[in-house]
Amino acid sequence: MLQSRMFRTFRRFVFLSFVFAMAGCAGLTFQTAPVTFAHPFFQTNFADLPPNETESAGVPLVFKIPEPNTLFYKGSILLFAQEKEGKAMKFDFNIVRSEEYAPAGDEGDFMQEIVHDIDKGGGRIDEKMTVSPNGAVKKFIKGEHRSELGKFDVATYKRTPTFPDHSVKVGDSWSYEEELSIKIRSFWVKQKKPSEKKIITQATLKGFTTAAGKRVAVILTESQEKSLEEFSFLFKDIQIDVDSKIEEIVYFDYAAGIVVRRLTNTLTNSAVLGTSFSDVGKSQMYFYLEEPKR
Repeated sequence: MLQSRMFRTFRRFVFLSFVFAMAGCAGLTFQTAPVTFAHPFFQTNFADLPPNETESAGVPLVFKIPEPNTLFYKGSILLFAQEKEGKAMKFDFNIVRSEEYAPAGDEGDFMQEIVHDIDKGGGRIDEKMTVSPNGAVKKFIKGEHRSELGKFDVATYKRTPTFPDHSVKVGDSWSYEEELSIKIRSFWVKQKKPSEKKIITQATLKGFTTAAGKRVAVILTESQEKSLEEFSFLFKDIQIDVDSKIEEIVYFDYAAGIVVRRLTNTLTNSAVLGTSFSDVGKSQMYFYLEEPKR
Protein backbone atom coordinates (compact mmCIF):
# COMPACT_ATOMS: atom_id res chain seq x y z
CA MET A 1 0.00 0.00 0.00
CA LEU A 2 0.93 3.63 0.17
CA GLN A 3 3.20 5.77 -1.95
CA SER A 4 2.98 4.48 -5.47
CA ARG A 5 1.29 1.48 -3.92
CA MET A 6 4.17 1.36 -1.46
CA PHE A 7 5.12 -1.65 -3.41
CA ARG A 8 1.84 -2.96 -3.21
CA THR A 9 2.40 0.01 -5.37
CA PHE A 10 2.01 -0.65 -9.00
CA ARG A 11 5.61 -1.84 -9.45
CA ARG A 12 5.03 -4.96 -7.45
CA PHE A 13 1.99 -5.94 -9.47
CA VAL A 14 3.78 -5.12 -12.69
CA PHE A 15 6.96 -6.89 -11.73
CA LEU A 16 5.32 -10.04 -10.40
CA SER A 17 2.99 -10.24 -13.37
CA PHE A 18 5.98 -9.83 -15.65
CA VAL A 19 7.93 -12.59 -13.91
CA PHE A 20 4.94 -14.90 -14.15
CA ALA A 21 4.49 -14.20 -17.85
CA MET A 22 8.16 -14.83 -18.57
CA ALA A 23 8.66 -17.85 -16.29
CA GLY A 24 10.43 -20.71 -18.00
CA CYS A 25 10.92 -19.00 -21.35
CA ALA A 26 13.24 -16.07 -20.89
CA GLY A 27 16.33 -17.43 -19.20
CA LEU A 28 15.25 -16.74 -15.63
CA THR A 29 17.15 -18.71 -13.02
CA PHE A 30 14.84 -21.01 -11.07
CA GLN A 31 14.65 -24.36 -9.37
CA THR A 32 11.86 -26.77 -8.49
CA ALA A 33 11.40 -26.74 -4.74
CA PRO A 34 8.80 -27.36 -2.03
CA VAL A 35 6.40 -24.43 -1.65
CA THR A 36 7.45 -22.86 1.64
CA PHE A 37 8.05 -19.37 2.91
CA ALA A 38 10.62 -20.11 5.59
CA HIS A 39 12.67 -17.06 4.62
CA PRO A 40 14.12 -15.51 7.79
CA PHE A 41 12.63 -12.11 6.87
CA PHE A 42 9.13 -13.54 7.29
CA GLN A 43 9.80 -14.86 10.76
CA THR A 44 10.19 -11.32 12.09
CA ASN A 45 7.70 -10.57 14.85
CA PHE A 46 6.82 -7.29 16.52
CA ALA A 47 5.07 -7.04 19.86
CA ASP A 48 1.64 -5.39 19.93
CA LEU A 49 1.65 -2.26 22.08
CA PRO A 50 -1.45 -0.75 23.70
CA PRO A 51 -2.28 2.71 22.28
CA ASN A 52 -0.89 5.58 24.31
CA GLU A 53 -3.05 8.59 25.18
CA THR A 54 -2.36 10.35 21.87
CA GLU A 55 -2.99 7.21 19.80
CA SER A 56 -6.21 6.45 21.65
CA ALA A 57 -7.54 9.86 20.59
CA GLY A 58 -6.58 9.13 16.96
CA VAL A 59 -3.47 9.79 14.89
CA PRO A 60 -3.26 11.52 11.49
CA LEU A 61 -1.75 9.39 8.72
CA VAL A 62 0.12 11.74 6.40
CA PHE A 63 3.14 11.33 4.11
CA LYS A 64 5.94 13.84 4.60
CA ILE A 65 9.18 14.69 2.82
CA PRO A 66 11.90 12.93 4.83
CA GLU A 67 15.11 14.51 6.07
CA PRO A 68 17.40 13.93 4.26
CA ASN A 69 15.21 13.81 1.17
CA THR A 70 16.25 10.29 0.06
CA LEU A 71 15.27 6.97 1.65
CA PHE A 72 16.94 3.63 0.98
CA TYR A 73 15.28 0.24 1.41
CA LYS A 74 16.46 -3.34 1.02
CA GLY A 75 14.11 -6.15 0.20
CA SER A 76 13.49 -9.54 -1.33
CA ILE A 77 10.82 -11.40 -3.26
CA LEU A 78 10.23 -15.15 -3.02
CA LEU A 79 7.94 -16.42 -5.79
CA PHE A 80 6.49 -19.85 -6.58
CA ALA A 81 4.72 -20.69 -9.86
CA GLN A 82 3.16 -23.80 -11.42
CA GLU A 83 2.61 -25.55 -8.10
CA LYS A 84 1.98 -29.29 -8.25
CA GLU A 85 1.90 -31.76 -5.35
CA GLY A 86 3.47 -29.25 -3.00
CA LYS A 87 6.36 -28.33 -5.32
CA ALA A 88 6.74 -25.44 -7.74
CA MET A 89 9.13 -23.33 -9.78
CA LYS A 90 10.93 -21.13 -7.29
CA PHE A 91 12.29 -17.66 -8.04
CA ASP A 92 13.95 -15.35 -5.56
CA PHE A 93 15.25 -11.82 -6.05
CA ASN A 94 16.98 -9.26 -3.88
CA ILE A 95 16.02 -5.62 -4.43
CA VAL A 96 17.52 -2.29 -3.48
CA ARG A 97 15.02 0.57 -3.54
CA SER A 98 15.65 4.31 -3.34
CA GLU A 99 13.02 7.03 -2.93
CA GLU A 100 13.94 10.64 -3.67
CA TYR A 101 11.65 13.51 -2.66
CA ALA A 102 11.32 17.19 -3.57
CA PRO A 103 8.63 19.80 -2.77
CA ALA A 104 5.99 20.25 -5.49
CA GLY A 105 3.50 22.96 -4.48
CA ASP A 106 2.20 24.82 -1.48
CA GLU A 107 -0.08 22.15 0.01
CA GLY A 108 2.55 19.64 1.07
CA ASP A 109 2.59 17.92 -2.33
CA PHE A 110 5.89 16.37 -3.31
CA MET A 111 7.68 14.89 -6.29
CA GLN A 112 8.62 11.28 -5.66
CA GLU A 113 11.10 9.35 -7.79
CA ILE A 114 11.52 5.65 -7.01
CA VAL A 115 14.19 3.32 -8.39
CA HIS A 116 14.35 -0.45 -7.88
CA ASP A 117 17.54 -2.33 -8.77
CA ILE A 118 16.81 -6.07 -8.97
CA ASP A 119 19.44 -8.81 -9.04
CA LYS A 120 19.59 -12.01 -11.18
CA GLY A 121 18.79 -10.20 -14.39
CA GLY A 122 15.71 -8.49 -12.97
CA GLY A 123 16.98 -5.11 -14.13
CA ARG A 124 15.73 -1.74 -13.02
CA ILE A 125 12.32 -0.16 -12.43
CA ASP A 126 12.02 3.65 -12.56
CA GLU A 127 8.97 5.69 -11.68
CA LYS A 128 8.21 9.29 -11.01
CA MET A 129 5.05 11.11 -9.94
CA THR A 130 3.63 14.00 -7.93
CA VAL A 131 1.91 12.85 -4.73
CA SER A 132 -0.31 14.53 -2.14
CA PRO A 133 0.29 14.08 1.61
CA ASN A 134 -2.76 11.76 1.66
CA GLY A 135 -1.12 9.48 -0.93
CA ALA A 136 -3.22 10.44 -3.96
CA VAL A 137 -1.31 10.62 -7.24
CA LYS A 138 -1.79 14.12 -8.66
CA LYS A 139 0.41 13.65 -11.73
CA PHE A 140 1.93 10.48 -13.10
CA ILE A 141 5.16 11.15 -15.00
CA LYS A 142 6.78 7.79 -15.79
CA GLY A 143 6.96 4.10 -14.89
CA GLU A 144 9.28 1.79 -16.80
CA HIS A 145 11.21 -1.47 -16.49
CA ARG A 146 14.39 -2.33 -18.40
CA SER A 147 16.29 -5.62 -18.15
CA GLU A 148 17.69 -8.50 -20.18
CA LEU A 149 14.30 -10.20 -19.78
CA GLY A 150 12.41 -7.51 -21.67
CA LYS A 151 10.73 -4.16 -21.15
CA PHE A 152 7.47 -2.76 -19.89
CA ASP A 153 6.09 0.74 -19.59
CA VAL A 154 3.28 1.99 -17.42
CA ALA A 155 1.29 4.20 -19.79
CA THR A 156 -1.17 5.55 -17.21
CA TYR A 157 -1.51 5.35 -13.44
CA LYS A 158 -4.17 6.78 -11.15
CA ARG A 159 -4.59 6.43 -7.40
CA THR A 160 -7.14 7.88 -5.00
CA PRO A 161 -6.02 8.94 -1.48
CA THR A 162 -4.47 6.02 0.40
CA PHE A 163 -5.07 7.74 3.76
CA PRO A 164 -8.32 9.19 5.15
CA ASP A 165 -8.65 12.95 5.71
CA HIS A 166 -9.15 12.51 9.47
CA SER A 167 -7.26 10.98 12.38
CA VAL A 168 -7.72 7.23 12.82
CA LYS A 169 -8.00 4.92 15.80
CA VAL A 170 -7.35 1.20 16.15
CA GLY A 171 -9.98 -0.68 14.17
CA ASP A 172 -10.79 2.16 11.77
CA SER A 173 -10.98 1.16 8.08
CA TRP A 174 -10.93 3.01 4.76
CA SER A 175 -10.52 2.14 1.08
CA TYR A 176 -8.81 3.40 -2.07
CA GLU A 177 -8.45 2.41 -5.73
CA GLU A 178 -5.72 2.24 -8.36
CA GLU A 179 -5.93 2.02 -12.14
CA LEU A 180 -3.05 1.47 -14.53
CA SER A 181 -2.29 0.52 -18.10
CA ILE A 182 0.84 -1.50 -18.92
CA LYS A 183 2.63 -2.10 -22.22
CA ILE A 184 4.98 -5.10 -22.35
CA ARG A 185 7.70 -5.57 -24.97
CA SER A 186 9.58 -8.86 -25.06
CA PHE A 187 11.07 -11.29 -27.57
CA TRP A 188 9.07 -14.19 -26.15
CA VAL A 189 5.66 -12.68 -25.46
CA LYS A 190 3.89 -10.20 -27.71
CA GLN A 191 1.15 -8.21 -26.04
CA LYS A 192 -2.00 -7.90 -28.15
CA LYS A 193 -3.14 -4.78 -26.31
CA PRO A 194 -2.10 -2.87 -23.18
CA SER A 195 -2.99 -4.57 -19.92
CA GLU A 196 -5.66 -2.60 -18.04
CA LYS A 197 -5.70 -3.17 -14.29
CA LYS A 198 -7.90 -1.95 -11.46
CA ILE A 199 -6.98 -2.62 -7.84
CA ILE A 200 -9.42 -2.09 -4.97
CA THR A 201 -7.92 -1.97 -1.48
CA GLN A 202 -9.41 -2.05 2.01
CA ALA A 203 -7.08 -0.76 4.76
CA THR A 204 -7.39 -1.08 8.54
CA LEU A 205 -5.35 0.37 11.40
CA LYS A 206 -4.61 -2.80 13.39
CA GLY A 207 -2.55 -1.33 16.21
CA PHE A 208 0.87 -0.01 17.19
CA THR A 209 4.34 -1.45 17.72
CA THR A 210 8.01 -0.48 17.50
CA ALA A 211 10.15 -1.01 14.39
CA ALA A 212 13.46 0.48 13.33
CA GLY A 213 13.63 2.12 16.75
CA LYS A 214 10.40 4.04 16.13
CA ARG A 215 6.85 3.78 17.44
CA VAL A 216 4.80 2.91 14.35
CA ALA A 217 1.24 2.31 13.24
CA VAL A 218 0.50 -1.20 11.95
CA ILE A 219 -1.73 -1.01 8.86
CA LEU A 220 -3.23 -4.06 7.17
CA THR A 221 -4.34 -3.78 3.55
CA GLU A 222 -6.31 -6.36 1.59
CA SER A 223 -6.52 -5.88 -2.17
CA GLN A 224 -8.06 -7.61 -5.15
CA GLU A 225 -7.07 -7.29 -8.78
CA LYS A 226 -8.71 -8.87 -11.82
CA SER A 227 -7.59 -8.57 -15.42
CA LEU A 228 -7.78 -10.28 -18.81
CA GLU A 229 -4.36 -10.45 -20.45
CA GLU A 230 -4.05 -10.95 -24.23
CA PHE A 231 -0.74 -12.17 -25.68
CA SER A 232 0.75 -13.83 -28.71
CA PHE A 233 3.09 -16.61 -27.57
CA LEU A 234 4.97 -18.75 -30.12
CA PHE A 235 2.70 -17.35 -32.85
CA LYS A 236 -0.46 -18.37 -31.02
CA ASP A 237 -2.93 -15.90 -29.52
CA ILE A 238 -3.84 -16.57 -25.90
CA GLN A 239 -6.04 -14.92 -23.28
CA ILE A 240 -5.18 -15.27 -19.61
CA ASP A 241 -7.74 -14.61 -16.88
CA VAL A 242 -5.87 -13.35 -13.82
CA ASP A 243 -7.27 -13.01 -10.29
CA SER A 244 -4.93 -11.80 -7.54
CA LYS A 245 -5.45 -11.33 -3.82
CA ILE A 246 -2.87 -9.31 -1.90
CA GLU A 247 -2.48 -8.96 1.84
CA GLU A 248 0.07 -6.50 3.18
CA ILE A 249 1.24 -5.32 6.58
CA VAL A 250 2.77 -1.84 6.63
CA TYR A 251 4.72 -0.36 9.55
CA PHE A 252 4.21 3.39 9.25
CA ASP A 253 6.18 5.92 11.28
CA TYR A 254 3.28 8.35 11.64
CA ALA A 255 5.42 11.05 13.27
CA ALA A 256 7.97 11.13 10.42
CA GLY A 257 5.40 10.30 7.73
CA ILE A 258 7.36 7.39 6.22
CA VAL A 259 7.09 3.61 5.87
CA VAL A 260 9.79 1.66 7.71
CA ARG A 261 8.78 -1.94 6.86
CA ARG A 262 6.41 -3.73 4.54
CA LEU A 263 5.49 -7.43 4.34
CA THR A 264 3.33 -8.70 1.46
CA ASN A 265 1.62 -12.00 0.62
CA THR A 266 0.17 -12.49 -2.86
CA LEU A 267 -1.97 -15.32 -4.24
CA THR A 268 -2.59 -15.32 -7.99
CA ASN A 269 -4.86 -17.67 -9.92
CA SER A 270 -4.36 -17.66 -13.69
CA ALA A 271 -6.19 -19.61 -16.42
CA VAL A 272 -5.62 -19.68 -20.16
CA LEU A 273 -9.07 -19.40 -21.71
CA GLY A 274 -10.09 -22.23 -24.03
CA THR A 275 -7.54 -24.64 -22.53
CA SER A 276 -7.17 -26.77 -19.42
CA PHE A 277 -4.06 -24.86 -18.33
CA SER A 278 -4.27 -23.01 -15.04
CA ASP A 279 -1.75 -21.93 -12.46
CA VAL A 280 -1.55 -20.88 -8.84
CA GLY A 281 1.25 -18.46 -8.02
CA LYS A 282 2.26 -17.58 -4.47
CA SER A 283 4.73 -14.97 -3.35
CA GLN A 284 6.03 -13.12 -0.33
CA MET A 285 7.91 -9.85 -0.30
CA TYR A 286 9.64 -7.88 2.42
CA PHE A 287 11.12 -4.37 2.47
CA TYR A 288 12.83 -2.57 5.32
CA LEU A 289 14.23 0.93 5.68
CA GLU A 290 18.00 0.94 5.80
CA GLU A 291 19.39 2.88 8.75
CA PRO A 292 21.38 5.94 7.62
CA LYS A 293 25.14 5.71 7.95
CA ARG A 294 26.55 7.91 10.67
